[in-house]
Parts: sequence; C-alpha cells; structure tokens
Amino acid sequence: MTNIDELQVYRGKDFVVNDYLVIQQRTLDDICDFGEKKYFSFVSTFCATPSDMMIELEQQGIDFVKIGDWEFFTEYGIFTTFNKEIGDFLFRGFDFSKLVPFKDQDGKVVLVGYPYYEGIDPSGDVVYLPASDYEDVDDCFELKICGLKCHDRDEQIIFTEADYEKATKYLRKAHKFKYNKIKPGNKAARKMELKLAMRDRAKALARKDKSELLELISAMTNIEGFKYGWLDVWDMKINAFLDAVSRVQKIKNAFLLLQSGYSGFGVDLNKFTASQKEKSLNWMGSLD
Repeated sequence: MTNIDELQVYRGKDFVVNDYLVIQQRTLDDICDFGEKKYFSFVSTFCATPSDMMIELEQQGIDFVKIGDWEFFTEYGIFTTFNKEIGDFLFRGFDFSKLVPFKDQDGKVVLVGYPYYEGIDPSGDVVYLPASDYEDVDDCFELKICGLKCHDRDEQIIFTEADYEKATKYLRKAHKFKYNKIKPGNKAARKMELKLAMRDRAKALARKDKSELLELISAMTNIEGFKYGWLDVWDMKINAFLDAVSRVQKIKNAFLLLQSGYSGFGVDLNKFTASQKEKSLNWMGSLD
C-alpha cells in the first residue's frame, strides 16, 4: 500500500513515482494556459476505473465488474492516450504512448519502453531521440545533447502495477478525486448503476462548455476569508486551491451551525453525537 505524504501534496511538491516518472503539480495559471478541459480530461482518464467507464464497457459487451484497474489501464489501451503533450506538461517528458504492454518472467503485465535523449536541433527546437537508435548521438544531426532521460541507455523503462497505483493515488489526492469501485449485488442493482451513470453523463455533457474552475475561482476571490485575490490566485497549486474551497465551506458551515445552536431558535447542538460535532463543528478537522 502506497502512503502519500499529504503535506507535500498540499505544498505542491513534485511526486517521484519511479526512476523515470515524476509528476508535477501545476498551478491554476499553468492549467489555464494548457487548457482546463484538456487537462482534466487527461487526469480523470488516467485515474479512471472500469466503474467510471461502465457505459463504454457495457456497450462493448464487457463486464466492468470483472476488470481490474491495472488491466483496464494496460490491456484496454488507456495508457496510449497520454501523449507527449501531456507528458511534457505533467510527467516531465515521460511519454506513455511510447510504452508497450509486456509480460514479465512472473507472467505479470508491465509497460516497457526505451530511454530517450533530450536534444536541441540547429533551429533551437527540443527533440527526443530513442537512445537505442543511435550509436553516437553526439554526431547525429549536429544535435546538442542535453541529457539522457534515464540512467542508462541500455536500461529499459518499466512501469509496473505498483507504479500505477502510486501515480493514481497521488493524482486523486492532488485533485480530490474519489476512487470509484462499484460492485452491484445483482442484475437489478447493476441496471440501476448504469442508469445513474447515464444520468451523470448527460449532466456532464450539458456542462461540457462550462468552466468548473472559473466558477470556483470567481466564488473564492469574492468571498470573505479567502486570502487571495484575482491577481495572485493563479499562482496557487491546484491542490492548495481545491483544499481552500473545501476549507472555507467547512468554516462557514461550522460558524452557521454554532450561531444557530447558541441563538436558542435554531438547531439543538445537544442532539449532535460526538462524531457529528467533530465532523460539523470542528472547522480545523479533516476535509475527507
């Protein structure tokens, strides 16, 4: 089980998955420039479980309950959608689309690839060259070689199920995504889950042209208690901003309950259990 350092996530530190893959946590400004819809599409797809994609799998006659997360990511080609563009933006140049599924000596599926050199061509453009293709990259196309993208030119890049679990756990934590694993108990429950998923998909499509971040940023920069304004909010890392959204809501709700309870005309706080008080009134408590 991978333990994620919550304070480092909140601080916005890069997260090292393995020798080759480092996840960069981006700012609101970075995401705005990259494209909010494109960014969240990539991240949500990377973290997607078969339950998240039950409609598509059902249409293909595939039982989403019987597929594991890693199997879904590898054997159904999810990893191939993460191209160089998102690799440069989020994964420090790690290009998942260059990897291929391979069974190791224990029969477990891993993704393998080969190291790349980073170079600059005569026009000044950054290029990436498969190290296995060149005996002497220093003489190739008069490129200025900046460095090898892994430790050894003959070493294979390997991305394992354990690496995948680390990466998805971090990305879910950073973006406050909930892990979705649904196991319907019978056919009726399965039918209901599919119906709910279709309803949620229809709602999402109706909002496909809406900016989720715009509404949050607009609300936060105009609410009392948030310490950032329109000019400097863009420098916030995504996790710190989303945390602030939840924290301000928790503080406001706690104060409203306390005012109501002590007014003598509102809620009766004496009827709250200890766990209810901790969850509703302790505004410094957990946001989970």
